[in-house]
Amino acid sequence: MSRKPTAAEQAALSKAIGNAALDQCRELLNTDKEAIRAQFWASRKPATKKVALMAAGLDPARGENSLRTFNALERVAIRDAARYLAQQFEIIAKAAQGGEFPDRTGGDRTHAPHTVTGIAYSVPVTVTDKAVH
Repeated sequence: MSRKPTAAEQAALSKAIGNAALDQCRELLNTDKEAIRAQFWASRKPATKKVALMAAGLDPARGENSLRTFNALERVAIRDAARYLAQQFEIIAKAAQGGEFPDRTGGDRTHAPHTVTGIAYSVPVTVTDKAVH
């Protein structure tokens, strides 16, 4: 008859299994971390890399170069600039929400009849300067 493991035994077993999985991942990734980093760099759009380089104070034309052409100090500058830009772009994205929706209907907000049934699913609405929510 087997006994149920205690909470401490269960936690230790879970930790051991988790650590074994992490160790296996580390072994796989440690073999070629630089190749993984280089692939991440190469897979980004050139314009994205140029923005990061400009923010880091580096020549944006170097965005076409491979990652190995940057030394450690330049990589730190790029990383820090990219993190800063990500924060700033998040704020810009929040600020850019909302606003008035442009009226391109010329005042006619009725729907054309459905092509198959010939039924229009809305009624005419008078256009005003105020948004309706």
